[in-house]
Amino acid sequence: MLESTCFPLTIRWYETVDPTDIRNGAAVMDVISLIDKNYTKLSKTQQMVAEYIKKETVIASYSTIEKIARAAGVSTATVVRFTNSLGFSGFADFQTQLQEYLLRQTDKINRHALTNKLVARYEGISTSVEEELNELTKKYISNINNTFKEIPIEDINKVTESILNADRIFVAGSRTNRSSAEYLTFSLSRMFGNAFYIESDPASFPEILSGIRKNDLVIVFCVYHYLINTLRLAEYAKMMGAKVIMIQDANDKKKFDFADITLYGYCRTNIFNNTPASLIYISDIIIGLCSQRAQDRVKETESKIRRYKSEISKEQRFYS
Repeated sequence: MLESTCFPLTIRWYETVDPTDIRNGAAVMDVISLIDKNYTKLSKTQQMVAEYIKKETVIASYSTIEKIARAAGVSTATVVRFTNSLGFSGFADFQTQLQEYLLRQTDKINRHALTNKLVARYEGISTSVEEELNELTKKYISNINNTFKEIPIEDINKVTESILNADRIFVAGSRTNRSSAEYLTFSLSRMFGNAFYIESDPASFPEILSGIRKNDLVIVFCVYHYLINTLRLAEYAKMMGAKVIMIQDANDKKKFDFADITLYGYCRTNIFNNTPASLIYISDIIIGLCSQRAQDRVKETESKIRRYKSEISKEQRFYS
């Protein structure tokens, strides 16, 4: 069975292969199974070589004998004796069979991806990249986990009910927040047909605010509190009688009097900018709960969308 973990990459190739193969006209075990079968017969230093090759099969298939010896903590002579103990004529013979063995596994994985991996690992350029990706991924996962732990169930329920009971839903967010705001707007609009994305542009405030009514809902994504225009929009909407929901960065839990409900997502990263990952996660929670609690409305809207798509498709064929 192929086992793979992303960071760092670990592949147990030997569990995916037919244990027999043809080499020099004779049936022999595949390379990794051959190592396992003869493991107890190897000396302690040869076992060190075996462990390294099983752990870093890809690297070993293209590394020099000197690199393998250094990585395993043994001499090059020990590596040669290890290959001889397995029945190979020498290191070159062993490595050739190891390469062929790996190439036979590419029917179950992407051959191009494997080739890139081989080259990158052999040239020694991927280890630091993997470590960096690992750290970034850990941070993103940590942000989402912390966001999940600290979201009050009561507040999520209130947000869900506010969306379902609103006449119209206006969603705002700029800069880092824009992608989250547009994603939530699109999803709510697709489900209910009454959600609209609004620009945090003071020039358009009069037109936007003049149309806001008491039973409308305004959702504002605002990770950065220096985005004054976004905050002003939320404050003005509250003055017009709308309910206001703020979604902010949990690392700076500033309270705004005009917000009826505030949800917090952890957005800090190890790089120069904040990430919207936890904001998207909050959006997904909201979307999921709304779709579950208003299934009939969602089905009705989807039916209309399909009907409109069908009509548009007919018109396109007519005019083409």
